[in-house]
Amino acid sequence: MSNLKNIAVGIDLGTTYSAIAYIDEFGQPKIIPNDTNDRITPSVVFFESPTSIIVGKEAKNVLHYEPEKVVSFVKREMGNRKEEVRSEENYKEPKPYDFYGHVYSPEEISALILKKLKQDAENYFGGQEVKDAVITVPAYFSEAQRNATRTAGEMAGFNVLQIINEPTAAAYSYGLDQKLDKTQKVFVFDLGGGTFDVTVLQIDVNGDEKNLRVISTDGDHKLGGKDWDQKIIDYACNIYLNEHGFDPKDDILAYGALIESAETAKISLSKKDKAKVVIKPSDGASMPIEITRETFNEICRDLIERVSNLCTNVLSQSGELSWKDIDRIILAGGSTRMPMIIDFLQEISGKEIQTNLVNPDECVALGAAFMASKKQIDAGVDLGVSTEIIKRKLSTVSISDVLSHSLGSIALNERKEQENFILLHKNQIIPCKNIERFYTVEDNQTSVTFKFTEGESSDPERVTIIQEATLKIVAQMPAGSPLDVTFEMTKEGMLQVTARDVTNNKHIYVEIDRKQSLSRQEINQGVQKIKSLTVD
Repeated sequence: MSNLKNIAVGIDLGTTYSAIAYIDEFGQPKIIPNDTNDRITPSVVFFESPTSIIVGKEAKNVLHYEPEKVVSFVKREMGNRKEEVRSEENYKEPKPYDFYGHVYSPEEISALILKKLKQDAENYFGGQEVKDAVITVPAYFSEAQRNATRTAGEMAGFNVLQIINEPTAAAYSYGLDQKLDKTQKVFVFDLGGGTFDVTVLQIDVNGDEKNLRVISTDGDHKLGGKDWDQKIIDYACNIYLNEHGFDPKDDILAYGALIESAETAKISLSKKDKAKVVIKPSDGASMPIEITRETFNEICRDLIERVSNLCTNVLSQSGELSWKDIDRIILAGGSTRMPMIIDFLQEISGKEIQTNLVNPDECVALGAAFMASKKQIDAGVDLGVSTEIIKRKLSTVSISDVLSHSLGSIALNERKEQENFILLHKNQIIPCKNIERFYTVEDNQTSVTFKFTEGESSDPERVTIIQEATLKIVAQMPAGSPLDVTFEMTKEGMLQVTARDVTNNKHIYVEIDRKQSLSRQEINQGVQKIKSLTVD
């Protein structure tokens, strides 16, 4: 269906739905439909047998009768060890993804979704291999979560060109698609199925050229449409419990069906004033429960408050900007269709909200597709007869992103107390790096261990340790010898650490232990496991 060579794709790996896109031979972004001709695929995985996996709409339907074999919302577990997953769901303790004797990591579950998208793309292109990909993540994802997403892509058979932020991809799609004649400040409001991001950008316009510059970003990777669904579930379950003395959450089949019923009711309430959910316990009376839009708005007030705080925070982080300085508000993510979200944004910003600037379900994947083709062209990859067309299209837009979290290192301060020293600051433009000088504390010290962190506090107890790096010192040196450590975030979103013995001007080997990531052996085993499974 295309004359392209070396096809690259952009992937929105969503909490509830995923999408995949490419740039056609005319330089236009296109969504790749799945095998049922849908433009988005539910991010739901059904373990039908030890070797057979079903991903998508059919897997979602299985929630009604075999929920114990279905995994959904895995994106919220990215960055967690496989022993720690589902600790915040309807369980009293973590519940690993254990199916047919194999405990799956979140990376492996996500890789199955990505493998399905890859197969759909290759079928769409008549069997042509699709290898290169840019995958998006919430702007507020941690380094561990980003690394886990990259690993999932590798397990699925992709060459992951870059991990980029979802709001940035949405803005990139908007910037290429719109005819802009002046500089704009843009507020991207990205409320997906399981995550929420807010990003302030400036789009500088100079003739046909546009430069997208991210100013600030904030978010919550545990806030999304799923939480609005949960409000309906809790509301319905409380009514049923008061009426019948039984909590439907304790019935796995009834609860599985209620999850989908709540999502359907939420969607209905975007168009109607009332909707119904039906609770059908295995043993007990069925009960339809009505919920009005007014009630829905009321029970979700705390969620809107969380959204409001993050919107206020991201503007305060952008310097002197206020709502009056914002020219456009871009809505990304399917959950932005809820009327309460539109009403909230109009009230807080004082602006009329245009809901048609981008397609909220597709704009992230489309923007990622642009980035994927741009990465290929920058690397000199031959895309066939359309190379020059795509090159001209993409050469008009450039982009710069920022760190979503500060990165630092724990070391002894002047009082010989442990302190977290921030080396790279939140909202610093990437790529970026910092060289910090540290000193040995003993004569003839053979190694130095650094704990690298993510977070905004100087208190080691209030930040997350993301890596431990051990510097192997070969030369014998007295205490107080200087060591220069370079802390760098690459344009591809990869954290790199290097070190130098200043006294002898020699490179020091750095052995890194990523605290929340899979080992290389675990990744290789995951690659083989995913290859061995049939995904439909």
